[in-house]
Amino acid sequence: MENIKDLVKTFYTECLTVNNRSNPVDIMNKLLADDFKSVNAQETKTKQALIGQIGFFWKFVPDLKWIPQEILQEGNKVIVRSKFSGSPSGEFMGLVLDGSKSFETMSIDIHTVENGQIKMVYHLEEWPTAIAQLKSNN
Repeated sequence: MENIKDLVKTFYTECLTVNNRSNPVDIMNKLLADDFKSVNAQETKTKQALIGQIGFFWKFVPDLKWIPQEILQEGNKVIVRSKFSGSPSGEFMGLVLDGSKSFETMSIDIHTVENGQIKMVYHLEEWPTAIAQLKSNN
């Protein structure tokens, strides 16, 4: 099995992290398998649903950074522990935000790669931590 960590890292650097060098829609269309699934405790999203959500995040959190802290590979599985941060502007999880407050929290994802594309990701984000930071007066 080739080293697929770099392929998965591209998802974080070129799709999840807002930047002016890449088009996340184009990259995700190549990076994610057509039958891709994004799974968390509440729902399963398709490739197109995730692409739409990432587009929303790019607008809602224009300084969003998703920085891998640790990337582990076992066969065709890649586990990524990341820090993600940003300053949202708009309505989110019951809050109305103007971009003046920021958050930094953590996520853990398990990606399955097949035929050079990400086929599935199981993911957990610490959104309660982010919301608590955004609610604070600091």
